Amino acid sequence: MNFYDFQYFSKKRRGISSIVGALLFTILMVATFTVFGQFLDAQIDIVDTQKEVSDIGLKKLNEEFSVSAHTDASNELTLWVHNSGQNPVEISTVWIMNKTMPDQPTKRISIDAKDSFIPNGVDSTKNILASQDLYLNPDSYDFKVISSLGTLEYVNDLIVEGGVSGEFLRNELVAIPPDVLSGQNMTLAMFVTNVSQLPLASVSPFYNPPLTNYPSNIDEITLTTPSLYDIDPYETVLFKWQAQISGTNGTSMNFTNYATGMEPVSTLDIQSNISSEFVTIHENPDQFDDLDDIILNRELFTKPEFFFVIPAPFGDSSDKGLWGINVANPTGVDMYVNKVVISLFSPNDQFTDDVDKIFAEGACNPTTVAPTPSNWSCPVENQLVWQNLSTPIKIDPKSAYSFLALVEPGDLSTGTFDLDSIMVDGFVSSDIGSFGKTGYHSSMQWNNATDFPLANVFLTTDKDDAVNPAKMRSIITGITSDTVQTFNVVLADLDTDSANYIEPSGTNTKLVIDVPPNWEDVTILSAPGFSTSSVSHGDGSVQIIGDLTTIIHGDGTRKSRVLEFSAKAPIVTDEKMYVLRVYAPGIVEAPQFAMGPTAEIILQVVP
Repeated sequence: MNFYDFQYFSKKRRGISSIVGALLFTILMVATFTVFGQFLDAQIDIVDTQKEVSDIGLKKLNEEFSVSAHTDASNELTLWVHNSGQNPVEISTVWIMNKTMPDQPTKRISIDAKDSFIPNGVDSTKNILASQDLYLNPDSYDFKVISSLGTLEYVNDLIVEGGVSGEFLRNELVAIPPDVLSGQNMTLAMFVTNVSQLPLASVSPFYNPPLTNYPSNIDEITLTTPSLYDIDPYETVLFKWQAQISGTNGTSMNFTNYATGMEPVSTLDIQSNISSEFVTIHENPDQFDDLDDIILNRELFTKPEFFFVIPAPFGDSSDKGLWGINVANPTGVDMYVNKVVISLFSPNDQFTDDVDKIFAEGACNPTTVAPTPSNWSCPVENQLVWQNLSTPIKIDPKSAYSFLALVEPGDLSTGTFDLDSIMVDGFVSSDIGSFGKTGYHSSMQWNNATDFPLANVFLTTDKDDAVNPAKMRSIITGITSDTVQTFNVVLADLDTDSANYIEPSGTNTKLVIDVPPNWEDVTILSAPGFSTSSVSHGDGSVQIIGDLTTIIHGDGTRKSRVLEFSAKAPIVTDEKMYVLRVYAPGIVEAPQFAMGPTAEIILQVVP
């Protein structure tokens, strides 16, 4: 063995061990500093969080504001917030509790951003509901106002007096069209109904013209003055204003109005509810295809438009009421519709978990009405759906198609017997666009023991067999220009029980038909069971009124009355569409309940 070589080899290995040890030490040191750095970052985060929490807590301690609640003569709510602290206050939410109702329902209101910020100093008081029209029913209320930092302030026991507001008169504003082209005419209509048992005198709109909020770049609006009316119980009167609107594209206007009158015996002043309607201005773009193609002055642009068939009341019954959506294709190309939805909303549903099942899920038993294919269902509560994604319905250019179904009523929630107003929304999906429509209402009678009427209005192809579903119609296409067309308009109770019925004219039940402008020579041909009259309006439209003189009730079969009239179609050089609007204000029995079925019937006129 060479001892020298062994010594040399041993020294070489000690050099390598020193290098490895240094590397290991470096790695450990880096790992130590990394962990220490992460620890320092965590400590910094904890300190920052503690600082932020402390800052919020300090701001919250320094946040001081008070709240007061008031209602005016029309029961519109105002919430004033006064900032008495040194820092600005931001209000995020208001909770409103109705203390009068046994379950004390609570509603949450989000505050509009432009009203939520209350500075300190001179402008330290603000109405946080300035951008919202919120009306309260006569009751007792508590309010909880919450800032973005979580500070709570309360207002207790606000008593809203009932007075006479809205107890005798109901009104609704409707803009035709809701989207108006700059420089074109529009109509603002206000429907006022006497919902009391007393005749009312000198009924008129309070604002004339209606109060309008609009920027200065919109031209002055010229409106006509309506007359005063005396209206009997359950009678509806129409006030109309004509206007030419011009202004910047996309600008919105808000019309607000209510009706007043007098009870002749007591000379008590009467006031209706306050209603509003929004109108949006559009410029006249060159790409729109023939803007003369209108539906009762309703510019369709290049999107589908649709109209409703709605029963009211949709009474508790083992029979079925007629619901529908009439879809118009305003374009020059084929349109394919793959889904139609009617959604109902009960005012009870926001206050209770027990949902009113107006359309009962899986149990509404829809029966299709021609020409609609059998693709109806109620997949969830309060939604009636027609859907065929694989084979959609084709609607020809500048034509229309009706989606109709007879539907069985569902059940209302425990403790509910009647719904005076049910909100109705619609939705249509097509290959050229999808959109919805709101602002419609129905009603429902229910007690889970007795059948109630199913009041409907529609057209029929056979006045001697009017309630046969195969004869029901809500559109007429292919009407030849400048020819006389005969219409059979039906007022029906689609419930077959003889114990309930539509009341005759002693209760001012009427069939009202609004014939659109440009239809001439309107002539009533026959109207058994009605006393008829007609009124011509300045815009060229004609209103036919049939006062019901005989009862309409079932005796094991559906019953109806038919008003037959004729009118000459307008002269057109291209396909055009119009709306024939039919509605029936009045009452049904038993017990008495207000009715108001509606049908918006599309009429297509061809050259």
